[in-house]
Amino acid sequence: MFCNKCGKEIPNESEFCKFCGTKIDRALFEQNIKAPENKTVKVVFTRRKRLMGCAIPIRIFVDGNNVASLKNGASAEVELPAGTHKVVFDTFGEAYQKEIDFSSEYSKIYVNSVMRMGLVSGIAQIESIVNEK
Repeated sequence: MFCNKCGKEIPNESEFCKFCGTKIDRALFEQNIKAPENKTVKVVFTRRKRLMGCAIPIRIFVDGNNVASLKNGASAEVELPAGTHKVVFDTFGEAYQKEIDFSSEYSKIYVNSVMRMGLVSGIAQIESIVNEK
């Protein structure tokens, strides 16, 4: 299972995340392993190609589940239950998180990300969200 806050993988029996110390929400974990809802939406996660930070992969977690790992210029398509989900972009130490509503009224949703580099480290951020009818 994965931490509800930082998205890092932790043992299933954990009460607290060994990385960030957050108490694990067992109800959220159990909700995520239930059968998916009938309505789903296709979500395409894309990472814009850039020279800075190109060697650092971006790991993407949705509701604590690792759904993709994007290299520079890559994309991945996943099918998710319609509704609001917690999305975490992790770059091995720095995490960016956002609640995103993936509405079933759209046939496909594109989540475009980019690496923002500092002097020593970088963080992945959402650049845009585009809905396709």
